[in-house]
Amino acid sequence: MPIIEKSVVLDYTYKNRQQHTLSIWLAVPPQMACQRVKKITYSIEPDHHSKQMGQELAFYQLAPGEAVHVNTELDLYSSSLEEDEEPENLSLKEKQFYLRDTFLSPVNESMRTQAEAVVRESADPMDKLQDLFEHIYSTYTYHFPPNRRGAPFFLEEGKGDCGEFSFLFCSYARALGIPCRSVIGAFTKKFQPHVWNECYVDEFGWVPVDTSVAASLKKTDNLTRHPLQRGESTRAFDYFGDFSGRRVVFCLDAEWPLTPEYADAKAPDELSLSTFGKENFAYGFHSLDGAAPYLQPIYTKFESKPSPAKIKDVLGTWNIRDASMYLQSLLWVKRASYYLFIAAMAASVIAIPFTDNIYFLTAGYMIGAAGLGASILRKEYNGLVILGFLMLVILSILYLII
Repeated sequence: MPIIEKSVVLDYTYKNRQQHTLSIWLAVPPQMACQRVKKITYSIEPDHHSKQMGQELAFYQLAPGEAVHVNTELDLYSSSLEEDEEPENLSLKEKQFYLRDTFLSPVNESMRTQAEAVVRESADPMDKLQDLFEHIYSTYTYHFPPNRRGAPFFLEEGKGDCGEFSFLFCSYARALGIPCRSVIGAFTKKFQPHVWNECYVDEFGWVPVDTSVAASLKKTDNLTRHPLQRGESTRAFDYFGDFSGRRVVFCLDAEWPLTPEYADAKAPDELSLSTFGKENFAYGFHSLDGAAPYLQPIYTKFESKPSPAKIKDVLGTWNIRDASMYLQSLLWVKRASYYLFIAAMAASVIAIPFTDNIYFLTAGYMIGAAGLGASILRKEYNGLVILGFLMLVILSILYLII
Protein backbone atom coordinates (compact mmCIF):
# COMPACT_ATOMS: atom_id res chain seq x y z
CA MET A 1 0.00 0.00 0.00
CA PRO A 2 1.41 3.44 -0.88
CA ILE A 3 2.69 5.37 2.15
CA ILE A 4 3.12 9.12 2.09
CA GLU A 5 6.83 9.86 2.02
CA LYS A 6 6.95 13.63 1.87
CA SER A 7 5.21 16.76 0.64
CA VAL A 8 7.10 18.85 -1.89
CA VAL A 9 6.79 21.99 -3.96
CA LEU A 10 7.81 21.93 -7.62
CA ASP A 11 8.83 25.37 -8.91
CA TYR A 12 9.18 25.44 -12.69
CA THR A 13 10.23 28.37 -14.90
CA TYR A 14 10.66 28.83 -18.61
CA LYS A 15 11.73 32.11 -20.18
CA ASN A 16 11.82 32.77 -23.91
CA ARG A 17 15.28 34.18 -24.53
CA GLN A 18 14.93 34.01 -28.32
CA GLN A 19 14.23 36.88 -30.69
CA HIS A 20 10.99 35.34 -31.90
CA THR A 21 7.79 33.92 -30.43
CA LEU A 22 8.09 30.26 -29.61
CA SER A 23 5.64 27.53 -28.66
CA ILE A 24 6.02 25.20 -25.70
CA TRP A 25 4.04 22.14 -24.68
CA LEU A 26 4.24 21.67 -20.90
CA ALA A 27 3.46 18.34 -19.19
CA VAL A 28 1.43 18.95 -16.04
CA PRO A 29 2.31 16.46 -13.26
CA PRO A 30 -0.43 13.79 -13.34
CA GLN A 31 -2.40 12.23 -10.50
CA MET A 32 -0.90 8.79 -9.82
CA ALA A 33 -0.53 6.21 -7.06
CA CYS A 34 2.98 7.58 -6.41
CA GLN A 35 1.94 11.26 -6.32
CA ARG A 36 -1.08 13.38 -5.52
CA VAL A 37 -1.25 16.86 -6.97
CA LYS A 38 -2.82 19.21 -4.42
CA LYS A 39 -2.51 22.60 -6.09
CA ILE A 40 -1.16 24.15 -9.30
CA THR A 41 -0.62 27.88 -9.78
CA TYR A 42 0.23 29.38 -13.18
CA SER A 43 1.79 32.84 -13.54
CA ILE A 44 0.21 32.95 -17.00
CA GLU A 45 -2.83 30.90 -17.91
CA PRO A 46 -2.09 28.48 -20.79
CA ASP A 47 -3.31 29.30 -24.27
CA HIS A 48 -4.68 25.77 -24.51
CA HIS A 49 -5.33 22.82 -22.17
CA SER A 50 -5.64 19.22 -23.28
CA LYS A 51 -5.93 15.93 -21.43
CA GLN A 52 -5.82 12.30 -22.48
CA MET A 53 -5.35 9.08 -20.52
CA GLY A 54 -4.62 10.99 -17.33
CA GLN A 55 -1.96 13.29 -18.79
CA GLU A 56 -2.63 17.01 -19.05
CA LEU A 57 -0.70 19.31 -21.37
CA ALA A 58 -0.54 23.10 -21.14
CA PHE A 59 0.32 24.93 -24.37
CA TYR A 60 1.91 28.38 -24.50
CA GLN A 61 3.06 30.79 -27.15
CA LEU A 62 5.62 33.02 -25.49
CA ALA A 63 6.76 36.35 -26.88
CA PRO A 64 10.46 37.27 -26.69
CA GLY A 65 11.39 37.92 -23.06
CA GLU A 66 8.13 36.45 -21.74
CA ALA A 67 8.33 33.86 -18.95
CA VAL A 68 5.95 31.37 -17.38
CA HIS A 69 6.21 30.14 -13.79
CA VAL A 70 4.32 27.10 -12.55
CA ASN A 71 4.12 26.19 -8.86
CA THR A 72 2.85 22.70 -8.00
CA GLU A 73 2.25 21.27 -4.53
CA LEU A 74 2.41 17.47 -4.32
CA ASP A 75 2.34 14.60 -1.86
CA LEU A 76 4.78 11.83 -2.82
CA TYR A 77 4.24 8.18 -1.86
CA SER A 78 6.56 5.21 -1.45
CA SER A 79 5.33 1.71 -2.21
CA SER A 80 6.32 -1.93 -2.55
CA LEU A 81 4.71 -4.88 -4.27
CA GLU A 82 1.57 -6.10 -2.54
CA GLU A 83 -0.67 -8.44 -4.44
CA ASP A 84 -3.60 -7.98 -2.04
CA GLU A 85 -3.87 -4.28 -2.86
CA GLU A 86 -6.60 -3.23 -5.30
CA PRO A 87 -4.71 -2.46 -8.53
CA GLU A 88 -5.58 0.26 -11.01
CA ASN A 89 -7.60 -1.00 -13.97
CA LEU A 90 -6.49 -0.15 -17.49
CA SER A 91 -8.96 0.24 -20.32
CA LEU A 92 -8.38 -1.61 -23.60
CA LYS A 93 -7.40 1.71 -25.20
CA GLU A 94 -4.79 2.34 -22.50
CA LYS A 95 -3.36 -1.18 -22.78
CA GLN A 96 -3.01 -0.78 -26.53
CA PHE A 97 -1.35 2.61 -26.05
CA TYR A 98 1.27 1.16 -23.68
CA LEU A 99 1.94 -1.72 -26.08
CA ARG A 100 2.46 0.51 -29.11
CA ASP A 101 5.43 0.51 -31.46
CA THR A 102 7.39 3.79 -31.23
CA PHE A 103 10.60 5.28 -32.60
CA LEU A 104 12.44 5.21 -29.27
CA SER A 105 10.99 1.88 -28.10
CA PRO A 106 10.24 -0.15 -31.23
CA VAL A 107 8.16 -3.32 -31.00
CA ASN A 108 9.17 -5.70 -33.78
CA GLU A 109 10.26 -9.26 -34.39
CA SER A 110 13.89 -8.51 -33.56
CA MET A 111 13.00 -7.07 -30.15
CA ARG A 112 10.60 -9.95 -29.50
CA THR A 113 13.27 -12.54 -30.29
CA GLN A 114 15.83 -10.85 -28.03
CA ALA A 115 13.35 -10.45 -25.17
CA GLU A 116 12.25 -14.08 -25.39
CA ALA A 117 15.90 -15.17 -25.26
CA VAL A 118 16.31 -13.22 -22.02
CA VAL A 119 13.20 -14.54 -20.23
CA ARG A 120 13.72 -18.14 -21.49
CA GLU A 121 11.20 -20.40 -19.76
CA SER A 122 9.61 -17.78 -17.50
CA ALA A 123 5.83 -17.79 -17.93
CA ASP A 124 4.65 -15.42 -15.20
CA PRO A 125 4.73 -11.71 -16.23
CA MET A 126 6.52 -10.71 -13.02
CA ASP A 127 9.19 -13.36 -13.59
CA LYS A 128 9.66 -12.10 -17.13
CA LEU A 129 10.03 -8.51 -15.94
CA GLN A 130 12.55 -9.53 -13.30
CA ASP A 131 14.57 -11.45 -15.91
CA LEU A 132 14.58 -8.35 -18.13
CA PHE A 133 15.58 -6.15 -15.19
CA GLU A 134 18.52 -8.37 -14.20
CA HIS A 135 19.71 -8.74 -17.78
CA ILE A 136 19.62 -5.04 -18.67
CA TYR A 137 21.16 -3.61 -15.51
CA SER A 138 23.94 -6.22 -15.43
CA THR A 139 24.74 -6.10 -19.17
CA TYR A 140 24.74 -2.40 -20.08
CA THR A 141 26.74 0.56 -18.79
CA TYR A 142 25.45 3.91 -17.62
CA HIS A 143 26.94 6.72 -19.69
CA PHE A 144 25.90 10.34 -20.16
CA PRO A 145 25.36 11.79 -22.64
CA PRO A 146 24.59 9.09 -25.21
CA ASN A 147 25.61 9.61 -28.81
CA ARG A 148 22.24 8.48 -30.17
CA ARG A 149 18.87 7.96 -28.52
CA GLY A 150 16.56 4.98 -28.90
CA ALA A 151 16.58 1.30 -27.94
CA PRO A 152 18.19 0.01 -31.18
CA PHE A 153 21.12 2.42 -30.86
CA PHE A 154 21.52 1.62 -27.16
CA LEU A 155 21.83 -2.05 -28.09
CA GLU A 156 24.54 -1.21 -30.63
CA GLU A 157 26.61 0.96 -28.30
CA GLY A 158 26.05 -0.95 -25.05
CA LYS A 159 25.88 2.22 -22.99
CA GLY A 160 23.56 5.14 -22.40
CA ASP A 161 21.76 7.22 -19.81
CA CYS A 162 18.51 6.66 -17.91
CA GLY A 163 16.43 7.35 -20.99
CA GLU A 164 18.19 4.69 -23.05
CA PHE A 165 17.87 2.07 -20.32
CA SER A 166 14.16 2.81 -20.05
CA PHE A 167 13.58 2.75 -23.82
CA LEU A 168 15.14 -0.71 -24.14
CA PHE A 169 13.23 -2.09 -21.17
CA CYS A 170 10.05 -0.68 -22.67
CA SER A 171 10.75 -2.30 -26.05
CA TYR A 172 11.39 -5.70 -24.51
CA ALA A 173 8.37 -5.62 -22.18
CA ARG A 174 5.99 -4.49 -24.92
CA ALA A 175 7.40 -7.10 -27.29
CA LEU A 176 6.42 -9.72 -24.70
CA GLY A 177 2.90 -8.32 -24.52
CA ILE A 178 3.34 -6.51 -21.18
CA PRO A 179 2.09 -2.88 -21.17
CA CYS A 180 5.01 -0.62 -20.28
CA ARG A 181 5.83 3.08 -20.22
CA SER A 182 8.94 5.23 -19.88
CA VAL A 183 8.08 7.61 -17.06
CA ILE A 184 9.58 11.09 -17.45
CA GLY A 185 10.32 12.95 -14.24
CA ALA A 186 12.97 14.15 -11.80
CA PHE A 187 14.52 13.45 -8.42
CA THR A 188 13.47 15.70 -5.57
CA LYS A 189 16.18 18.31 -5.82
CA LYS A 190 17.22 21.15 -8.11
CA PHE A 191 17.25 20.18 -11.80
CA GLN A 192 17.92 16.45 -11.58
CA PRO A 193 16.00 14.91 -14.52
CA HIS A 194 15.40 11.16 -14.61
CA VAL A 195 13.53 8.51 -16.61
CA TRP A 196 12.43 5.07 -15.43
CA ASN A 197 9.78 2.46 -16.26
CA GLU A 198 6.42 1.27 -15.05
CA CYS A 199 4.94 -2.02 -16.28
CA TYR A 200 1.33 -3.06 -15.90
CA VAL A 201 0.59 -6.47 -14.37
CA ASP A 202 -3.04 -7.33 -13.62
CA GLU A 203 -2.40 -8.56 -10.06
CA PHE A 204 -0.24 -5.60 -9.04
CA GLY A 205 -1.14 -2.65 -11.26
CA TRP A 206 1.78 -0.44 -12.28
CA VAL A 207 5.12 -1.95 -11.21
CA PRO A 208 8.07 0.50 -11.00
CA VAL A 209 11.39 -0.60 -12.54
CA ASP A 210 14.61 1.44 -12.68
CA THR A 211 17.37 -0.35 -14.56
CA SER A 212 19.61 2.71 -14.97
CA VAL A 213 20.05 3.43 -11.27
CA ALA A 214 20.64 -0.27 -10.62
CA ALA A 215 23.29 -0.24 -13.37
CA SER A 216 24.91 2.93 -12.02
CA LEU A 217 25.44 1.20 -8.67
CA LYS A 218 27.98 -1.07 -10.36
CA LYS A 219 30.30 1.93 -10.15
CA THR A 220 31.93 1.99 -6.72
CA ASP A 221 31.72 5.77 -6.28
CA ASN A 222 27.95 5.68 -6.77
CA LEU A 223 27.52 3.48 -3.70
CA THR A 224 28.26 6.53 -1.59
CA ARG A 225 27.41 9.40 -3.94
CA HIS A 226 23.96 8.21 -5.03
CA PRO A 227 22.24 8.06 -1.60
CA LEU A 228 23.94 11.28 -0.49
CA GLN A 229 22.35 13.04 -3.45
CA ARG A 230 18.93 11.44 -3.45
CA GLY A 231 18.35 9.50 -0.26
CA GLU A 232 17.68 6.26 -2.14
CA SER A 233 18.87 2.70 -1.72
CA THR A 234 22.29 1.37 -2.74
CA ARG A 235 20.90 -2.14 -3.37
CA ALA A 236 20.22 -2.86 -7.04
CA PHE A 237 17.23 -5.12 -6.43
CA ASP A 238 15.42 -2.33 -4.56
CA TYR A 239 14.82 -0.79 -7.98
CA PHE A 240 12.50 -3.57 -9.08
CA GLY A 241 8.97 -3.28 -7.68
CA ASP A 242 9.74 -0.70 -5.00
CA PHE A 243 9.25 3.05 -5.26
CA SER A 244 11.04 5.46 -2.93
CA GLY A 245 8.59 8.36 -3.07
CA ARG A 246 11.48 10.73 -3.79
CA ARG A 247 10.68 11.50 -7.42
CA VAL A 248 8.18 13.65 -9.25
CA VAL A 249 6.53 12.48 -12.47
CA PHE A 250 6.16 15.03 -15.26
CA CYS A 251 4.83 12.83 -18.05
CA LEU A 252 3.42 9.31 -18.11
CA ASP A 253 5.37 8.14 -21.15
CA ALA A 254 7.88 9.09 -23.83
CA GLU A 255 6.59 10.08 -27.28
CA TRP A 256 3.45 11.62 -25.86
CA PRO A 257 1.08 12.95 -28.57
CA LEU A 258 1.03 16.74 -28.65
CA THR A 259 -2.10 18.90 -28.66
CA PRO A 260 -2.35 21.35 -30.41
CA GLU A 261 -0.73 19.50 -33.28
CA TYR A 262 3.01 19.95 -33.72
CA ALA A 263 3.65 21.00 -37.34
CA ASP A 264 7.18 20.00 -38.30
CA ALA A 265 9.33 22.72 -39.82
CA LYS A 266 12.48 22.73 -41.93
CA ALA A 267 15.53 22.90 -39.71
CA PRO A 268 18.00 25.75 -40.24
CA ASP A 269 20.94 24.72 -42.39
CA GLU A 270 23.43 25.55 -39.63
CA LEU A 271 21.63 23.39 -37.01
CA SER A 272 23.31 20.14 -36.02
CA LEU A 273 20.99 17.17 -36.52
CA SER A 274 20.80 14.31 -34.05
CA THR A 275 19.34 10.85 -33.61
CA PHE A 276 16.13 10.58 -31.58
CA GLY A 277 14.72 7.23 -32.57
CA LYS A 278 15.46 8.13 -36.18
CA GLU A 279 18.32 9.76 -38.02
CA ASN A 280 18.51 13.47 -38.94
CA PHE A 281 16.18 14.64 -36.22
CA ALA A 282 16.09 18.38 -35.49
CA TYR A 283 15.18 18.87 -31.84
CA GLY A 284 12.81 21.80 -31.49
CA PHE A 285 11.80 21.68 -35.16
CA HIS A 286 10.68 18.07 -35.68
CA SER A 287 8.33 15.74 -33.85
CA LEU A 288 8.06 11.96 -33.87
CA ASP A 289 4.85 11.63 -35.87
CA GLY A 290 3.24 14.42 -33.85
CA ALA A 291 4.71 13.34 -30.50
CA ALA A 292 7.45 14.90 -28.40
CA PRO A 293 10.52 12.65 -27.93
CA TYR A 294 9.88 13.26 -24.24
CA LEU A 295 8.34 16.00 -22.12
CA GLN A 296 10.76 16.87 -19.33
CA PRO A 297 8.62 18.74 -18.70
CA ILE A 298 8.37 20.65 -22.02
CA TYR A 299 8.92 20.35 -25.73
CA THR A 300 9.60 23.48 -27.73
CA LYS A 301 9.11 24.71 -31.26
CA PHE A 302 11.69 27.22 -32.45
CA GLU A 303 11.44 29.34 -35.59
CA SER A 304 15.20 29.71 -36.08
CA LYS A 305 18.36 28.23 -34.65
CA PRO A 306 18.14 28.82 -30.89
CA SER A 307 20.57 31.41 -29.60
CA PRO A 308 21.32 31.23 -26.77
CA ALA A 309 20.89 27.47 -26.73
CA LYS A 310 21.64 26.38 -23.19
CA ILE A 311 19.88 23.54 -21.42
CA LYS A 312 17.42 25.95 -19.81
CA ASP A 313 16.35 27.08 -23.28
CA VAL A 314 15.44 23.47 -24.06
CA LEU A 315 14.00 22.22 -20.76
CA GLY A 316 13.53 25.29 -18.60
CA THR A 317 14.58 25.15 -14.94
CA TRP A 318 13.03 23.63 -11.85
CA ASN A 319 13.57 23.02 -8.18
CA ILE A 320 11.78 20.37 -6.12
CA ARG A 321 11.99 21.29 -2.45
CA ASP A 322 10.50 20.01 0.78
CA ALA A 323 7.28 21.76 1.69
CA SER A 324 8.23 21.36 5.38
CA MET A 325 10.60 23.97 6.83
CA TYR A 326 11.68 21.33 9.33
CA LEU A 327 12.94 19.03 6.56
CA GLN A 328 14.46 21.98 4.70
CA SER A 329 16.42 22.87 7.85
CA LEU A 330 17.63 19.30 8.23
CA LEU A 331 18.82 19.34 4.63
CA TRP A 332 20.84 22.49 5.32
CA VAL A 333 22.38 20.83 8.41
CA LYS A 334 23.20 17.71 6.40
CA ARG A 335 24.93 19.60 3.58
CA ALA A 336 26.79 22.03 5.84
CA SER A 337 28.02 19.26 8.15
CA TYR A 338 29.40 17.28 5.21
CA TYR A 339 31.80 20.06 4.22
CA LEU A 340 32.58 21.13 7.78
CA PHE A 341 33.40 17.52 8.74
CA ILE A 342 35.91 17.28 5.85
CA ALA A 343 37.42 20.65 6.83
CA ALA A 344 37.78 19.60 10.48
CA MET A 345 39.45 16.29 9.51
CA ALA A 346 41.87 18.10 7.20
CA ALA A 347 42.66 20.63 9.94
CA SER A 348 43.35 17.82 12.42
CA VAL A 349 45.92 16.29 10.06
CA ILE A 350 47.61 19.65 9.39
CA ALA A 351 47.73 20.40 13.13
CA ILE A 352 49.61 17.22 14.10
CA PRO A 353 53.15 18.73 13.87
CA PHE A 354 52.16 21.98 15.60
CA THR A 355 49.57 21.41 18.30
CA ASP A 356 47.16 18.97 19.85
CA ASN A 357 44.72 18.00 17.15
CA ILE A 358 42.16 16.46 19.50
CA TYR A 359 40.08 19.65 19.37
CA PHE A 360 39.74 19.44 15.59
CA LEU A 361 38.92 15.73 15.79
CA THR A 362 36.29 16.32 18.45
CA ALA A 363 34.72 19.17 16.49
CA GLY A 364 34.72 17.06 13.33
CA TYR A 365 32.98 14.14 15.00
CA MET A 366 30.35 16.39 16.54
CA ILE A 367 29.69 18.01 13.16
CA GLY A 368 29.64 14.62 11.42
CA ALA A 369 27.23 13.22 14.00
CA ALA A 370 24.89 16.17 13.41
CA GLY A 371 24.91 15.48 9.66
CA LEU A 372 24.27 11.78 10.14
CA GLY A 373 21.43 12.57 12.53
CA ALA A 374 19.89 14.92 9.96
CA SER A 375 20.19 12.22 7.27
CA ILE A 376 18.45 9.67 9.46
CA LEU A 377 15.64 12.07 10.37
CA ARG A 378 15.18 12.75 6.65
CA LYS A 379 15.12 8.97 6.03
CA GLU A 380 18.16 9.28 3.79
CA TYR A 381 20.10 6.32 5.06
CA ASN A 382 23.59 5.66 3.78
CA GLY A 383 25.17 2.62 5.36
CA LEU A 384 28.58 3.06 3.72
CA VAL A 385 28.98 6.63 4.94
CA ILE A 386 27.96 5.65 8.47
CA LEU A 387 30.42 2.75 8.37
CA GLY A 388 33.16 5.08 7.15
CA PHE A 389 32.39 7.53 9.95
CA LEU A 390 32.60 4.77 12.57
CA MET A 391 35.88 3.53 11.09
CA LEU A 392 37.34 7.03 11.41
CA VAL A 393 36.31 7.14 15.05
CA ILE A 394 37.91 3.76 15.72
CA LEU A 395 41.12 4.67 13.90
CA SER A 396 41.33 7.98 15.77
CA ILE A 397 40.87 6.25 19.12
CA LEU A 398 43.59 3.73 18.23
CA TYR A 399 45.84 6.62 17.19
CA LEU A 400 45.33 8.37 20.51
CA ILE A 401 45.93 5.18 22.50
CA ILE A 402 49.06 4.19 20.60
